[in-house]
Amino acid sequence: MIRLLGLRDDGRDEVELTEARLQTAKAGVARVDAIIASEPDLADVARAIRERHRHRVHRYASRKRHRVHRRDESAAADYRKVRREMIDAERREMIRLRDEGVVSDDVMHTIERELDLEQLQLESDDPSA
Repeated sequence: MIRLLGLRDDGRDEVELTEARLQTAKAGVARVDAIIASEPDLADVARAIRERHRHRVHRYASRKRHRVHRRDESAAADYRKVRREMIDAERREMIRLRDEGVVSDDVMHTIERELDLEQLQLESDDPSA
């Protein structure tokens, strides 16, 4: 549509997107730090989540400076690759379960929607997408 109107993308949306991702990731890390401090029963899980989100903060801060944080970008790309392969396997298994009559079409569609949403999330975090 932009090309049809003869307009150019000035990159502002990408700048805003990076800034929004950076600020929301920081807010998430701050909240998980508070959970670690106040809820000992959740501390182990919260630390694992915090570690993943700390890498997000690094990646988005680097992107904001128009730089690449290679280690964090590489880890994120590896995570996306492995998770995509897992989602593919989960889809195949879901179809097998439906084909064998273990689950109904409705159940299969519910699981498919959940996997679709997770795959969309993976793609939204991929700078090459």
